[in-house]
Amino acid sequence: MNTTFTSIGSLVEAHQAHLGFSDEYLAMALDYQQSNVVTLIKNGTMRLPLIKVPALAKVLCVDAQVVLQLAMAETTPGLYEMIEQIVNPLALREHEVGLIKHCRKLAGNKLTTFIVVDAN
Repeated sequence: MNTTFTSIGSLVEAHQAHLGFSDEYLAMALDYQQSNVVTLIKNGTMRLPLIKVPALAKVLCVDAQVVLQLAMAETTPGLYEMIEQIVNPLALREHEVGLIKHCRKLAGNKLTTFIVVDAN
């Protein structure tokens, strides 16, 4: 599913429908006793607690970063972008981070120097 979402509610509804999950199942996965909590989150009456971001991302098979960004935008617009500027000043994309992680793994997490060969 490759869609841009504007709210936690729209993300949950789309992925829930795609995966065939009930509100009860999602509530259980998020460690809630009542399934109406999922309804409240979907309709925007209740904000998704940030502590629940990893669990929601896992159950919906969604990148936790996307869920976090939406959840933070609903509570404090602009906060995620400010944190991103501080934590990731180079604005590395997911595939770039993956490349760096792979290189670190190959190097055994030892300090290394990269050699880039430009075919042009």
